[in-house]
Amino acid sequence: EYAALGVPCVMSPRDEYTRIHKLGVGYTLARKPKHWQSALRALATSQTLREEVAGRGREVAGKLTVEGNAHLWWDAWQLAAELHSRVPVRTN
Repeated sequence: EYAALGVPCVMSPRDEYTRIHKLGVGYTLARKPKHWQSALRALATSQTLREEVAGRGREVAGKLTVEGNAHLWWDAWQLAAELHSRVPVRTN
């Protein structure tokens, strides 16, 4: 959500944030309080850095839309239907 709005952020190194950070969202992953402090200070004091991180985040978020990934949902549902049709129906 922050990325889509162009808000530069610092994230915890949780799996879901690590994955999205690898795509280009956020400034850094902060593991310790001192990492948070230095990362937030860097963002607060550099307009250039904020703009760079915000722009990169918006670009990534633009590719992660429902519309942009609808084909993946279609493929998943087709596969589910195909697998379901292969399962024999039990009769008691």
